[in-house]
Amino acid sequence: MTTDTTAKARSVSVAFLGPPGTYSHQAAHEVFGGTAAYLAQEKVVDVFSAVSVDATYGVIPQENSIFGHVVETYNRLRHADIGSTKLVCGEVTVSVQHCLLVRKGVELHQIKKILSHEQALGQCRGFKARHLPSAVEIKMSSTAAAAEALLLSEYADAAAICSKLCASLFEGVVVLREGIQDTNDNYTRFFVIGGSDAADLRVPSPSHFKALVCLQTGPSPSGTSEAPSRSDILPLLSALQLPTIRIDRRPPRSNAETPGRDMYFVELQEDGHSADKDDVLKEREWSAKVDAALKRVQAAGGEVTLLGTWSL
Repeated sequence: MTTDTTAKARSVSVAFLGPPGTYSHQAAHEVFGGTAAYLAQEKVVDVFSAVSVDATYGVIPQENSIFGHVVETYNRLRHADIGSTKLVCGEVTVSVQHCLLVRKGVELHQIKKILSHEQALGQCRGFKARHLPSAVEIKMSSTAAAAEALLLSEYADAAAICSKLCASLFEGVVVLREGIQDTNDNYTRFFVIGGSDAADLRVPSPSHFKALVCLQTGPSPSGTSEAPSRSDILPLLSALQLPTIRIDRRPPRSNAETPGRDMYFVELQEDGHSADKDDVLKEREWSAKVDAALKRVQAAGGEVTLLGTWSL
């Protein structure tokens, strides 16, 4: 995602899933560059909370190409407070490229230990088998924590598997090898969410316009005990009348709701290429189409919430 240069130049604060050096941090850095103030958070829910209080934007993982959608993100979207945030206002996809970091001066044959999060260790089995078969694996809470641990005396003979960004965060640590993961098709997609005072993240000459909506069947009529069928959502999807590129289903907000009234997060997308219209006009037209779609869903008896519109 490449945002307008004016958005990057603004003094903004960005909450992300920490600690510093994670791929969430890298994703945030790709969007906002080096001028933003970055606020590390322990959990996805903390990122949402920070955006509603003191952060201008937040960056949260939405889906990994290997592990699927991030449940914590969609669980928080189920309880989204639209009044305090603009919610999804952008996206960025990061290729998970693991690097081998060491202290300055340490060479490959000197490495006795490998530190990282267990997922990263598992994603680099081939490299370890070929180059460091006798090195002891030590699991850490995160890839960034592994890089920071290299500064401790007990890990002077260790290497860390983490992102390249970590080398710029911890003085005395350098990249020894890049791209050591077993597969190159590991990607994580992130949503950018915005606080109520956040500016729109405009993308020059966007290729697509997108929107995220949450659909739910209407409540059962009074006195009716029959639970809705999942097929009841189909007329609401049809009522959107806009290209749908993904659907994610989560349970209702609480156990008190009628069983079967699942929440469907529907992502819409339209081609942004149009030589005879400027970007502002195209954006307005897309917003009008989304608004009309929401009204059609409501007319069909469904409940719908707009969770964000953006371009890329």
